[in-house]
Amino acid sequence: MTTPTATDLIAQATDPQGPRIPSNHPTYARIHDFLLDEARLLDENRLEEWLTLLHPDLLYIAPVRRTRLRSEGNEIDPLSRHFDENHSSLTARIRRLQGDSAYADDPPSRTQRNIANLTVHQTDQPHTYTATHNLTLYRNRHDTPTHDILTATRHDTVHHNTTTDQLLLIQRIIILNQTTLGTNNLAIFL
Repeated sequence: MTTPTATDLIAQATDPQGPRIPSNHPTYARIHDFLLDEARLLDENRLEEWLTLLHPDLLYIAPVRRTRLRSEGNEIDPLSRHFDENHSSLTARIRRLQGDSAYADDPPSRTQRNIANLTVHQTDQPHTYTATHNLTLYRNRHDTPTHDILTATRHDTVHHNTTTDQLLLIQRIIILNQTTLGTNNLAIFL
């Protein structure tokens, strides 16, 4: 079996193939609640608890967006990334943020994540769903009156572990709307 390339993963994530689950379906409601709970944990800086929502095989990437003419094709650069993480690297980032050398985000940013326009699709894998939604992230640091606003579309794959009856994030591809980010760093989790 061939390992999919970054281009393949982005294409698969941004073009769900399975049937759409309607917004009045219990599975849709459960995934929506999962995403809201996840946003709350991140906004409250409860990073250890957030880690428990991540599947051990997690892929967590944010490819770089380029400005291109319509005739030039896709704006997403499959080779360049703002970050390319997995469960181990995210765990290490959280450990560092909780230590004494997290200068990029200590004191921690004050954030507020808003989730909107959720669509959920079944996949060909049992108990696994794609969840595409918009993210608006407000961020304020230190005592300054200024703030950052980042917007993105997140293409998530969520797996329902039927043994524990827990939803786990197994893949997140974050397509930021800006080509040049209006923030000093990405020491936060999108």
